Amino acid sequence: MDTYCAVNESETVIAFVSSILGMWSTLSAKMTRQENRSTVLEKDVENLKEFKESANHRLDSHDEQNKAILVLAEQVKKCVKRWNRKDLDGKR
Repeated sequence: MDTYCAVNESETVIAFVSSILGMWSTLSAKMTRQENRSTVLEKDVENLKEFKESANHRLDSHDEQNKAILVLAEQVKKCVKRWNRKDLDGKR
């Protein structure tokens, strides 16, 4: 009977250790997948920050261009007014 108990106990220990190793392996794989997802998300955030900076730079550039266009438009208006006044005065 002692031999049976010893064999039964060793089978129990082996089963327990196998269960622990299986759980560890599963949790380790899940943790690795989670780390990979975190890395991908961090890269996505970095790419979005770079895109935001680029978009802000382009918008700033467009603002400067729009200001220059408004100045040019105002200058054209003044030239047209002067031209029309000269035309009315017959100085052309």
